[in-house]
Amino acid sequence: MRRPDGGVESFPSGHAAKAFAAATYVHRRHGWDSARPWYAAGAYVGWTRVNANRHRWGDIAGSLALAGASSWWLVEPLADKGISVLPVIAPGHASLTIQARW
Repeated sequence: MRRPDGGVESFPSGHAAKAFAAATYVHRRHGWDSARPWYAAGAYVGWTRVNANRHRWGDIAGSLALAGASSWWLVEPLADKGISVLPVIAPGHASLTIQARW
């Protein structure tokens, strides 16, 4: 698909994909409340690309979908803070694993 400015690579918007990748990373890692400003920034980047006649809104939506899917797949939510203790008992072996998150 041709870009509005006549270019040949319209889909997706790289600028918007990077902005939405940051937003979905924060969303996945820290939750929706922390990610709202990042999504707003991503939407602003998308708007600037459309307003500059460099992309269409479908390109921006595609960027959100691709960045969101990859971040959702690759990023694990941050576990709760705290300490966990796991005893390990095996034949001829006993140990204690302690893990802390802060």
